[in-house]
Amino acid sequence: MGRTGNSRKDNSVTIAVITTSGVIIAAIFGYLGVVGPYSASLHATQTAVALTALVPTPVNPVIESPTTTPAIKTSQTIKNSFYPSGGGSLVRMNCKDWISCHKASAADVKYGPNDMPVTYASLYKGYYQISRIFLYFDTSKLPQNSTILNASLHLCSTEPMVPTPSASMGDSTIHIVQSQASDQFTANDFNAVTFTSGGKATYGSTPECIDISLNKADLNWIVPNGITELAILQDNDLNDILPSDQNKVYIIPIQTADPNQQIRLDITYSP
Repeated sequence: MGRTGNSRKDNSVTIAVITTSGVIIAAIFGYLGVVGPYSASLHATQTAVALTALVPTPVNPVIESPTTTPAIKTSQTIKNSFYPSGGGSLVRMNCKDWISCHKASAADVKYGPNDMPVTYASLYKGYYQISRIFLYFDTSKLPQNSTILNASLHLCSTEPMVPTPSASMGDSTIHIVQSQASDQFTANDFNAVTFTSGGKATYGSTPECIDISLNKADLNWIVPNGITELAILQDNDLNDILPSDQNKVYIIPIQTADPNQQIRLDITYSP
């Protein structure tokens, strides 16, 4: 059935709603001509819905409680690598008896930091020989009161420069010990070592790199704000056992082009 009757002109009513936050929202409703018995109630319903939509839902204010416990900072740990600032090898040679080699106060030969360091306690053609490696590390960058958490010495073995029957490689265990060598590093420093192992590793007949961890009990060998002195001794030399073989371990020299093969002391500490 079609619509009948005349349309009425729209009349608008503006209703202002003031929210709890002080925002004024204006709602404009137009009253249209009414056709049919349901128009008045429908229009009232639409008006109520519109008003409801304009009134915001109350929001409870957020109150932040004060912090009662300060933030806990985890202790900072730092890892640094140190490279030898000096050192070399001291060799006692051609000893008729083991004691005169092992207890000697001076070496027969001294090799500098640019020479190939080698450690051994050997017996060759009826003569005993001992070679000890001495290493100086400038650890002055470590804070005076820092706590040393762990340390390791990176050593890479290599073939002897001139392979001969007297310079062969074989399975041999070497040890890190503490050194008390003089600042000048002379032949008289041959016996300036402690015979306590701070860490050890066994090298085979083929070149390899090993990180030798320093025992926790010997971390006090690291000298913050100073010079750390270490030495490398072959197992027979450390334990005062007569050798029956050459037991030689050749270490790549301090001055080497490959940074991965450089002698390196890695230290983790807490400042």
